Amino acid sequence: RRAHVRWDTNEHALECGADSALDDKIEYWHEPQPAPGEAGGSVEPECDEEAFVEPLCRAAEDRFVLFPIQHPDMWRMYKQHEASFWTAEEIDLSPDRKDWERLNEGERHFVSHVLAFFASSD
Repeated sequence: RRAHVRWDTNEHALECGADSALDDKIEYWHEPQPAPGEAGGSVEPECDEEAFVEPLCRAAEDRFVLFPIQHPDMWRMYKQHEASFWTAEEIDLSPDRKDWERLNEGERHFVSHVLAFFASSD
């Protein structure tokens, strides 16, 4: 099965591909297509599905560098996903210290073991 790509991203032209997430943008065929330059032919690149490497997974020296952001759409989705969970910076724990100091040794032992249980089972 061959894949003929008829779209590109804002930053990089996609050379070829086969992925369920891209099925609406990729046109597959099993019959020979007209050669480039012939009536109905295309000059867009073709390649086997097995040869396709996802653009975000391609080896590059700057692959693990966060800035400059090369894929703003992915960064936006990451930040949206991150916002759906609370982060440690959002919580003020300073009043808890005063409450902890008011507990006696037995209460501290009990609370510590309950927290340890939940921390290990999470």
